[in-house]
Amino acid sequence: AVRALVCLQQQLRRWRWRRQQQQHMAASVNGSIVLSGSLLKRGPIASCNWKERWFVLTCARLVEYRDKSCHEKLSSDWLAERSRSCRFSRSAAPGDAVKHRSSRPFGFAVDLKPDTGKDRRIVYLDAKDKDTLALWLNALRLVSESRKRAVILHIYDVGHMTTGLNRI
Repeated sequence: AVRALVCLQQQLRRWRWRRQQQQHMAASVNGSIVLSGSLLKRGPIASCNWKERWFVLTCARLVEYRDKSCHEKLSSDWLAERSRSCRFSRSAAPGDAVKHRSSRPFGFAVDLKPDTGKDRRIVYLDAKDKDTLALWLNALRLVSESRKRAVILHIYDVGHMTTGLNRI
């Protein structure tokens, strides 16, 4: 009974921490940095090694740095409104994700432009634990949703402006 209580307390602490992080992310999507942290990244082909890198997710980009100091930027990928992220374990995971399902249980792929064909850029990452994986997937989803809303608002604004010009 004591062991079960301790386990329950640990789960509750993890849940509160995750909830706190999600609330922080939701509040900061309109700001600059949404989330940052250390992730493992695979090279461009399936046989490449996985290297630890520091990632910064903003409301428009996924930026990769060599380390936490952020002195050396290695890549900066624009997140389109159609960008999506998916765990390796899901059947809908893109590209080479299936090759890493068993060896990378906390891995996920970021498909930057899913509608651009088979030679599109897909970033393969490993969060190293389930809480970090949940944070990154949630943050990427929030950013993608905010990009979709921005595009819809922009189209509305341009349409509204054009309608106003037609009256002149």
